[in-house]
Amino acid sequence: MNEEYLPRRKKLTPLQAGLLTGLLVITSLMATAFGPYPSVNDHHDIDIYFQRGEWVNSAAQPYRDVFSEYPQIATWFFALPHIINLERDQLSINLDNAKAGYRQMFSLLMALFLSVTIYLLYGERSDKRWLAFLLLLPASWYFVHNRYDILPALLTVVSLIFLSRRMIYTAFIVLGIATATKWYAIVLLPVFISYLWNTDKKVILRATACYGITGLLIILPTIIAIGWDGFMIPYRFHLSRGGNAESLFHLIAVALKLLGTPEIIIDTILQKFFFLLQFTIAGVCVFVGIDNWEKVIRWSALSILGFILFAKFYSPQWILWIFPFLILLARSPGEIAGIIILDLITYIYFPIIYYLEEKHHLWFPGLIALKTAVFGLWILYLLRFEITSIQKGH
Repeated sequence: MNEEYLPRRKKLTPLQAGLLTGLLVITSLMATAFGPYPSVNDHHDIDIYFQRGEWVNSAAQPYRDVFSEYPQIATWFFALPHIINLERDQLSINLDNAKAGYRQMFSLLMALFLSVTIYLLYGERSDKRWLAFLLLLPASWYFVHNRYDILPALLTVVSLIFLSRRMIYTAFIVLGIATATKWYAIVLLPVFISYLWNTDKKVILRATACYGITGLLIILPTIIAIGWDGFMIPYRFHLSRGGNAESLFHLIAVALKLLGTPEIIIDTILQKFFFLLQFTIAGVCVFVGIDNWEKVIRWSALSILGFILFAKFYSPQWILWIFPFLILLARSPGEIAGIIILDLITYIYFPIIYYLEEKHHLWFPGLIALKTAVFGLWILYLLRFEITSIQKGH
């Protein structure tokens, strides 16, 4: 392990952390109640979470009785705002009031998760600790406020920190929980295993078992309650899902169609190829010798970037998955600018251009192409360090 790279941890004081949390909570609740749509509030996904969590109000079974396309921890979590919703009794009387109360509780929880994430990132940096506050940039805060993706992002950060503290088994357990919250976290598993292979081989089997057992314990209640067929509902949904206009897959599919490529090739071969590409970088990292902490963070970032870039269906809130790792890596002004640029491009295309009724027909695809290019440049930039390291024989 590169001890020089490990941060000299300096955390926010309890007073600073309390003030940060209070400010974020108040801002989030005020924004939910009074913020304009769609520049501040976008209730589309929160209302979906409302529906996916309704199983708790009728003692129904998730997936079988109340459809959910999300993994277990997420589906269970969506019930929590229902439980603490002050307007829960309005569910059968005034649905709008019940939804408004749910949104308030949801925003409260997301603000708390954001505060903890900033607190942890601040403490993990040895310099430029203010970079932790880049999570308050427009798009980042917008999606913290309107989506649940800060929760899996927080869990991956916690897992990473446990790994850095040599709390190996706890790190793998938390990573298992993160995977059951948002599936992308599975691409960090090869990174963690590669790191252990090069630093502490004897714990690999037990650590991997901790990850697997955690996942098994999480999915078993679903399998026992509704069977394998019910358990597979969200997986079948995503495997049968097509691409969307915000993905690299869509840009290439459109280009291939213009060149006369049969749709059957696009719908089968191209989709399968992109699915494999999502995990390619994570698979490669097993062979590159991750033997220090900077490489752990860099290959974690690369694996997540690859998963995002090659997804056939892209969602803008996914910047929350990668930003914590880029924040930990950023050193130079150019790297910091790369985070800010990606955030601003994201916010301009969603929600600004996305919801604009009158817009030039090239604005949206142009911004999508630019956003995609920035993701690609980040991958090439981070790979440059590995290529340089190989050339030097390290």
